Amino acid sequence: MSKVVLSPLIGIYLVQGVLVRHYGLLDKNNHMLQFTLMLMSGSLTSVICLVLALVWDRRTKNAGSEMAALIAVQYAVATVLVTVQSGFMMYFLF
Repeated sequence: MSKVVLSPLIGIYLVQGVLVRHYGLLDKNNHMLQFTLMLMSGSLTSVICLVLALVWDRRTKNAGSEMAALIAVQYAVATVLVTVQSGFMMYFLF
């Protein structure tokens, strides 16, 4: 769950606090690049879980169902958290 909760907060801080305001590596008027960087920091790990499920399913027979449960929980939580995360991003950008 830290990928869904903490990673977006860290990504927002790194992009806004470090890259834009402190070092000036990103143009403060390039909102699309900033939004993309912040959004990618909080992306879900479903692809990683799918790969792990395929690898583990060869060794054990329960790995696929365990990963499916993990992906289901992530998407259930993400429906609310991605909306909140996008709201914070828009607040910092405009």
